[in-house]
Amino acid sequence: MMFPGWCIIKRRARKKSDCCAEPLAPSEILNLEILLIRHGETEFNCTGRIQGSMDSPLTDRGRSESGQLGLALNNWMPWVDSWLVSPQGRARESSRLVRAGLSKIRNLPDEEIIDAACEIRCGDYEGKLTAELDREILNKLRIEPGFPYPGGESIVDVMERGRLVLQRILDQSREVADQDRANPFRAVLVSHGNFIRAFGALLTGLGPMFALKSYLNNTGLSRLLSNDSGQSFKLLTWNDVSHAHGLAEQFTNLGTG
Repeated sequence: MMFPGWCIIKRRARKKSDCCAEPLAPSEILNLEILLIRHGETEFNCTGRIQGSMDSPLTDRGRSESGQLGLALNNWMPWVDSWLVSPQGRARESSRLVRAGLSKIRNLPDEEIIDAACEIRCGDYEGKLTAELDREILNKLRIEPGFPYPGGESIVDVMERGRLVLQRILDQSREVADQDRANPFRAVLVSHGNFIRAFGALLTGLGPMFALKSYLNNTGLSRLLSNDSGQSFKLLTWNDVSHAHGLAEQFTNLGTG
């Protein structure tokens, strides 16, 4: 797989309430890598329907490209310490298909379902075609990160949920912090387009507009690295789809999910 050069992007280290916390001792600092994977293409993605907390089956392409991603990861990713998955069916199936290709990884950790990594809740708009939505409300959803779906969530709400996911990864990494290891702690998260963009905004500190202005294909792979135990992150790769075929058609599938 091809990865572009990295750019340095930092996340705010602590909340104000934590400003007096003791700094980490050098022996406690751990390198931390997070891989973010969007689920494969679904039937709702193809038809332009809003998914949110609903589910629809993966298409043949979605299953194929999930499997292709697993084979690609198998060529360069010799270890994984944590594997987190959204509870929703499209993410669970995508995760299973990716993992099926990881024959070279010894002691592949079990999947851990993490509810906080579910897709943005789209409330009254779930199951509807994008073309059916109120254009004024749709425009606000695209440019105002604090504006929620009617009866649902906003991107800012999803970023708050992302803090729970980050905390789980940090807790897991600290469990191995005293081990003598040269490799970073590597966590994989299989989730959804809006959640991953919001999570990326949280990790990098770029704010919620990053979530609204970035794009993520089905099975797009993103990688972030921290050299200070998760206090700041560098964005290594965003939306790598070099494993996928038929990329041009994917850019037409812009439904939520």
